Amino acid sequence: MPDVQALILEWKGPLTDSHSLPDTPGLYAVTGRVYGGGEDSRLLYIGLAGDSLSTRWNCRKHRDWLVRSVANLGAKLYFTTASAALVDVLETILIYVHQPNQNSQKINSSLPRQHYIIHNTGAVPEGLLTDVDTAEPWFGIQSSPVG
Repeated sequence: MPDVQALILEWKGPLTDSHSLPDTPGLYAVTGRVYGGGEDSRLLYIGLAGDSLSTRWNCRKHRDWLVRSVANLGAKLYFTTASAALVDVLETILIYVHQPNQNSQKINSSLPRQHYIIHNTGAVPEGLLTDVDTAEPWFGIQSSPVG
């Protein structure tokens, strides 16, 4: 089993002004209701910014697509900062585990072989982003070759 990398993701939000996103790498999550799902908030989308959360979210094409996709669902935006070297693997793990209904890419991406323990904490509503241990048998890295 590869060495474990333990990470704490401190989520902040919900944001009322996307211009208050930091100019650093990180992840963002959009929560809201789903059609036919009642009033309970659910995780709708997880995205990454390898260079700047502010630049990524305020990219008109991306923001407009996402806003249209979650219109009238009471959407809220949360974010966490992370190193540029880790945002892609963190996004892949979180999408795999939580399966947000607006993410179609990376749902079946190849999973990392390294052992990660991710503790999600902070402002995201309880239960929407749970803690992750990629060594859990259902995750599948135990049977993967090291390397």
